[in-house]
Amino acid sequence: MNGGITLQCLAVIGLLVAPWAGSAAESADPAGRFAVGRNLLDAGAPAQALPVFDDLVQRYPDNADYWLVRGITLARLGRDTEALSDLDRAIVLAPDYEDAWQWRHRVLVRSEDAATLERHASLAADAAERFPDATWWLIAPAAAEAPQTSLLVGAGYDALSNDAPSWNQQFVELSRERRGEWRMFARAGRDERFDQSDTTVGFGGDLTVLDAWTIGGAVAFADDPAFQPETAIGLHAGRPFGDGWVIDVGYRQRDYPTTNMTGWTARLEHYTGNWRFAWQTGLSRLDGSSYEGANSLTADWYYGNGANVGTTINAGTEAEAIAPGNILETDVQGISLHGRHPLAGRFALHWWLGVQDQGDYYRRRYVGLAVSLRL
Repeated sequence: MNGGITLQCLAVIGLLVAPWAGSAAESADPAGRFAVGRNLLDAGAPAQALPVFDDLVQRYPDNADYWLVRGITLARLGRDTEALSDLDRAIVLAPDYEDAWQWRHRVLVRSEDAATLERHASLAADAAERFPDATWWLIAPAAAEAPQTSLLVGAGYDALSNDAPSWNQQFVELSRERRGEWRMFARAGRDERFDQSDTTVGFGGDLTVLDAWTIGGAVAFADDPAFQPETAIGLHAGRPFGDGWVIDVGYRQRDYPTTNMTGWTARLEHYTGNWRFAWQTGLSRLDGSSYEGANSLTADWYYGNGANVGTTINAGTEAEAIAPGNILETDVQGISLHGRHPLAGRFALHWWLGVQDQGDYYRRRYVGLAVSLRL
């Protein structure tokens, strides 16, 4: 097993080095970096987009576009004071840049501070003189940042070796979010394993606090489960840093009918060019045993507006139901591919496939497909 993990780690290094080297020239291209940041922002990931724009305004402080979009990103993160400073900078560089004026209007008008609202009145007067044919400064653009609701429906299939019966799962998730501020979701799923099935329901969400931090949690329940936990709880907190770096830490608790599992995770992400690289490490233990570790490496390539394809390689020790009511910690190693592809209108296609060795018990080959709809 150790030899297999070693070979797989070497393969990971080769996988990551190649695209990193290939993207080095691209990451130096400001237009390419700007496109990556816009894709992340449009995909609802302002926290991940911010380091890209931080780098661009530092390198090119006289570019009004970079200051504008960094201001938009900060506004979506709820950091209005900083957003206004960036939008002001864009207007100083380009006094007739109407998009910058409009975004400054959006940020000012949603404030409840009297001084800020007074500043908005002054802006409206200036805008009326500078843009006599425009009317955007007359009304509050509440609809521009209205919460969005999405529906995700999917299914998966797992084929097991050693004559073990196949698994399958179906799920539906309803989510609602205000980009850069909060997200909440409710989820229901049915999992069939070893000719038995469990139904789970759960809910959770994320909230941006203290300007840059994102905190969140989720809880799921199963009634009289054969192999799923009766209760599963997850908590996390993370924030972006400069130069495209993001860190996130988490806690997990799973209560099974026969045992409990506790786990901790830490994830480090780096965005460069059109690529995202992530390393996640975790410690987990079943009740009465010692902590065991697991690691994964992920590389994602963003090739369009909200579209990406990636791969993950994992190895370590994890808790898994190898039979109904039989939860064990086993050595695992695997590799998977995944992707998201926007379709016409408000639809997007999600897919995943992979293979994982569950100790000496079985090898699991799996594939899944889901469709999301923005309501």
